[in-house]
Amino acid sequence: MSVVIIFSQTIGSALGVELTRYATDSALHGNYGLVVPSYVESGLAPAVGYEAVCSVLMVLVQLGLFQAVDQFFVVASTLVVVLVKATGAFMDPLGPTSAAVFARDGAHLEIGWIGGLVGGAIAGYVWRNVLGKE
Repeated sequence: MSVVIIFSQTIGSALGVELTRYATDSALHGNYGLVVPSYVESGLAPAVGYEAVCSVLMVLVQLGLFQAVDQFFVVASTLVVVLVKATGAFMDPLGPTSAAVFARDGAHLEIGWIGGLVGGAIAGYVWRNVLGKE
């Protein structure tokens, strides 16, 4: 089911970005693109590792807050924005994918995808098997 959800979100995001691309003035397109975080320059393995660690943190924060007090993800969403700004990490494959589709530039997408998915899987494992949560 996770694969279906990820596929659906990715296709929906790409279609939404394409519609936005065609609905906006092409002179503005040069101002949007995939932001390449500074840690990418360290090489593929360290960048994927950094992305995975940040993704674990993001997912655990979201799960912990949702279960505790934040059932509408208001606080969790705000913290995710702060984490993205503070760390420079993507922490969600859809962000860089949407930017890459819009800018027609797919450089370094593997970092966001591999790191984000591995980090999410590790966070899910920790949440369920280490912390004993459902």
